[in-house]
Amino acid sequence: MTVWYRADRRRWMVQIRIEVPGKGRLRIRRHSPVNTRRGAQTYERQLRDQLLERGSLEPEEAPALPPTLREFSGEFLRNYAGTYNRPAETAQKKRLLKNHLLPAMGDLRLDQIDLAVLVAYARMKLDEKLHPNTINHHFACLSKILHYALDCEKLGRIPKFRKLEVPPPDWRYLQPAESDRLLKGAHANGEAEHVLVLTGVRTGLRISELLALRWDDIDLDAATLRVHRSRPGVGAEGGPKTKYERVVELSPMLVEALRRHRHLRGPYVFCGPKGKPLTRDEANHILWRACRRAKLKRTSWRVLRHTFASQLRMAGRDLQEVQELLGHTDIAMTLRYAHLGPTARRDAVASLDSLAERREQRSGLQVATNTGAGGHGDRDPAVGPKPTT
Repeated sequence: MTVWYRADRRRWMVQIRIEVPGKGRLRIRRHSPVNTRRGAQTYERQLRDQLLERGSLEPEEAPALPPTLREFSGEFLRNYAGTYNRPAETAQKKRLLKNHLLPAMGDLRLDQIDLAVLVAYARMKLDEKLHPNTINHHFACLSKILHYALDCEKLGRIPKFRKLEVPPPDWRYLQPAESDRLLKGAHANGEAEHVLVLTGVRTGLRISELLALRWDDIDLDAATLRVHRSRPGVGAEGGPKTKYERVVELSPMLVEALRRHRHLRGPYVFCGPKGKPLTRDEANHILWRACRRAKLKRTSWRVLRHTFASQLRMAGRDLQEVQELLGHTDIAMTLRYAHLGPTARRDAVASLDSLAERREQRSGLQVATNTGAGGHGDRDPAVGPKPTT
């Protein structure tokens, strides 16, 4: 250890000669930051320890700051979503980021996205009249991004996401008379529109599955169609929502309608004049025109899916059959669709009265039988009265 006082500069000095592995013998001179003998001795020990530990007196590099959400979102979409998600899901995440998440918090570093930021975002979207379930979908996408950053060691921790409470969904469906009126309204708008609406009512396909339906998916002789692709967005085509294909049986009415609708404009069953598949907006307008014709409240393709399941249940089909036709992997999902209509519920309650009437009839018959077999009114007078004890 070499520590001395340099009078011309009035400073305590430190000099170190040390053997550093890989660098040979080093000699280092420094001014002591604390200008006393004891301060210089302490500083010399700190320098020596740093040399032995790191082999250098260069200051440690500051840890890199996490990227902003805007910077990291591109890497997430390219590497994670592009690898593990279907094209339609990737396109949906891209739209969600562009329209909602990035305008609100794109310039924040990932470590700056905390609970306070999430609560403020939820409040802002509620003020914009977004449904709580939609905001929960935003949180799910953001959570996936932050978890991926955590796995890539670009983030130390993530905030705890608190989902918004979602009101019970309104599982609306059409009564049989209403669905008949809807089909008549669609037929009045033309055969092509009628077939599209009829297929939705009689198969329960999702709108994304209807738009992706091709002629080679349909076997009119066997009266079946195969669901193994969907078109959730413009230009995006992939597998069905549940990732499992299924076969749906066709009713005789639908088979005949599809035979009449058979065209040569292209591979898609429901398409425009040039063979391009219908867009979701075009399909929605077809359904809304049918509603106007039928003097029904504007409805959605999801309601037709509910209608399909509900009418199957009202016809007495069991839940497993409904589950297979809808393509659900979990029977609990099918229970949400398997409503019973008001008419069916009234019939169920009315059956209690029928049971009561049958019990009364059996009771009256039993009384009459007992009276005829051994009642006092029919006792033979020659036998005399029944002895008493």
